[in-house]
Amino acid sequence: MSKKPSSQKSRRKRKTSTRPRTEAAYFRTAPDTSRIELAIDAKTGRVSPGMACEAAYTSVTYERENAAKGEKTVNRVFSRDGNVALDADAALRDFEVCVAIDTNTTVVDGRRRSVIGVVVTDWQVYGVPYCIEVADIPVGWEERVGWTLALNHLCADSFLMRGQSTAILVDAHLGQLEAINRGKQAIIEGCMLPEGWVMSYASADAGADFVANRLLRMADKTATQTMEFLRAGSVSLPDGPTLGALHGTKRVIHSRNSFQSWEELHTLFNRSVHAESAR
Repeated sequence: MSKKPSSQKSRRKRKTSTRPRTEAAYFRTAPDTSRIELAIDAKTGRVSPGMACEAAYTSVTYERENAAKGEKTVNRVFSRDGNVALDADAALRDFEVCVAIDTNTTVVDGRRRSVIGVVVTDWQVYGVPYCIEVADIPVGWEERVGWTLALNHLCADSFLMRGQSTAILVDAHLGQLEAINRGKQAIIEGCMLPEGWVMSYASADAGADFVANRLLRMADKTATQTMEFLRAGSVSLPDGPTLGALHGTKRVIHSRNSFQSWEELHTLFNRSVHAESAR
């Protein structure tokens, strides 16, 4: 647990990057748009559209060495209100809270097992409340089922609340996130994204100098370490009734650094700060 490094430090890191990037704001206008009008706030670096838009986002990309693969998307942060920050970190901080979710899947003893890594932050502190292990998710549905289970658990535990502006970072299905945000597509059948919540994309293997990518990488690392622990210790997933058509039995996995509420996370953070100060 630690505070997020300053934006000034983050920008210094980006300047030393060896791969040129494009960081830009994009607006998808409504079909009947006849005029493009944008206003830029020089102080905040935010761009506001003067026309109706179906989607707006900040995106960071770079050209791959193999041009045939197309450009690499480092992150894409969708706007919650139509206004877009030119800086990806600032765009993410427009939300009250943020959660990063990543699902890793492997076959153990002939059974497909998935671990969902979860990271939450309110921009003061961040941490991993728990991981979720699930059995028998059909191939191709691992991420979507993982998102759904993680969000349901976080809501039940009051880490997330409906009506609260919430950014959800994932590293899959980039081409479908806009439709999910607009309510045109369900995460899984019967599960629509609540109002005020926005799904965005961050790569786990690039962009370590951006907040979104660091959070996603933490979720990925946590899921990987948990899976390795379960495999090394031969910890079996107990049999049980199938919980719906898209997955089998599941369980929540806690560690010594787990916490059950925002208040507990803040307390743990303050204790660590005081301990460091006393050294």
